[in-house]
Amino acid sequence: MTIPFAALTALLAALLETTVFPEIPIAGATPDLVMVVAVCATLVLGIEDGLIAAFLGGLLTDMLIPQRPLGSGTLALLLVTGVCAALARIAGPSRRWLAVMLAVVLTPVLHIALNLILVLTE
Repeated sequence: MTIPFAALTALLAALLETTVFPEIPIAGATPDLVMVVAVCATLVLGIEDGLIAAFLGGLLTDMLIPQRPLGSGTLALLLVTGVCAALARIAGPSRRWLAVMLAVVLTPVLHIALNLILVLTE
């Protein structure tokens, strides 16, 4: 039951991230909602749900943003979700503080990975 929930949440996050949030930037920036959903799904529901959320959310985000090659955002999100899963395994059972910290710390990592992928695929 949790895998369909993670998939639907990721798809909704991708739709919001690419359609609504670019119209209402907060201090000139838009949130990476798919990454936040993937990180939270990894920490709360498990690695499988987090990877499904990252894959589906990244794939839909790549399809909705015409400048991106298909799969570039997906690969970056899967790499960030893997780092999140590894850190969650090290941290142990108390993961509430880890979700907030990882969302802040992994945002630049996501953008660096995405930019590297985009540069290497041109």
